[in-house]
Amino acid sequence: PTNACVETTAQASEGGQWANRALLLTAALLLSISVVGMLLSVSWLYPQWFAASFVGHVMLVVFAMHSTPRNSLLMGCGSGTLALAIAFHWSPESITETTNLVWPWTTLTFLLLVMWESLIFGLFALMVSVATRRSAQWIWLAPAWWVSLEFLWPRVFTWAIAHTHTSVTPILQLAELAGTSGVSAMIILAVVATALMLHPPGGRRPYAAIAAALIVVVIAYGWGVIREKQIDALEREATVLRVAAIQVDPSFVDSVERMRAQSLAVQSDVDLVLWPESSLGHYHETLSDFRDPIRTSELSEAPNPAEDPSAGFRVELLAGGKTYRDGGRDCGPYCNTAFLIDPTKLITGKYVKRTLMPVGEYLPGESLFPEAREWAALTSALVRGTSDQPLRLAGGQQVGTLI
Repeated sequence: PTNACVETTAQASEGGQWANRALLLTAALLLSISVVGMLLSVSWLYPQWFAASFVGHVMLVVFAMHSTPRNSLLMGCGSGTLALAIAFHWSPESITETTNLVWPWTTLTFLLLVMWESLIFGLFALMVSVATRRSAQWIWLAPAWWVSLEFLWPRVFTWAIAHTHTSVTPILQLAELAGTSGVSAMIILAVVATALMLHPPGGRRPYAAIAAALIVVVIAYGWGVIREKQIDALEREATVLRVAAIQVDPSFVDSVERMRAQSLAVQSDVDLVLWPESSLGHYHETLSDFRDPIRTSELSEAPNPAEDPSAGFRVELLAGGKTYRDGGRDCGPYCNTAFLIDPTKLITGKYVKRTLMPVGEYLPGESLFPEAREWAALTSALVRGTSDQPLRLAGGQQVGTLI
């Protein structure tokens, strides 16, 4: 009996030790998730603190290289959820304003969205962990893994790791050659090289590979510096375009009249006047000018707040509205369109919005669950544009439209 009691006590003591160890490991994992997640989010709020986000990505890679695939997945998903929740903290209010949902459903919807998108971080960390266990050399494929996840993973928020380094303008010049994906790949390459230098798996640093990766990063940075100087030189030689941005909430009564009055007051000092998105009415896509009020009325939905938006203008106006095709009057689908209108009231150019706002303009998965559009308060469908061509002003200048 005495030996049995001693054995039972020992087993209980050992079980208690395992429980304490598991508790400590869980606490350490949660602490790591919190630290990494907050670091990842910093530059979303303060772009000049990009170094904090870089350190957060390095910590995530180091953790994944030295941890199990399961814990790496948890670390990536947890830190990604926290980072995206902080980065897009304004979204619950936006969801409330643009849907029929109320709190706490808006908050729950937001959390589900960021948890879904955090799987990019989780899957990336999982890939790093699995690859490192097979061969440390596989870690150099991490930039390709990350870019593939950014490009292929269906998301609501159109973010990329490149957005965490917007204050590092020389690196951003890569977008001219390889788009956002090129910038993201270069950042991840620098992250991997730093992680291997600080804490390589197995304790052996692949100095040659690290040096090669850093040389690539330095070359990309140096090219960006040169390109910035070239752009600065072009700007010094270019003509000056003076722009007046008139901001009045289009939902206000008499918003068009208020914007027109403010525009007329400053038009002598500018070359182009900008009005907000959705500041005009809904027009048939064949409308070519605003010269004939009767024709404009025939080719637009009623009531139309802007049958003659640029009355009295001596400069060009760039304003947002919507267009529809045959059979789409009063029901859509619509195109979120920017109109470039010259002083003679001729529509000289149009740009159709290509990236729609999730929840506000479309609902992810709406083709599978059409009834979800009702709670999202989406009464009409929007069609994405397909062209990114800039608009050409009367003076020959080309302007890109960001809506």
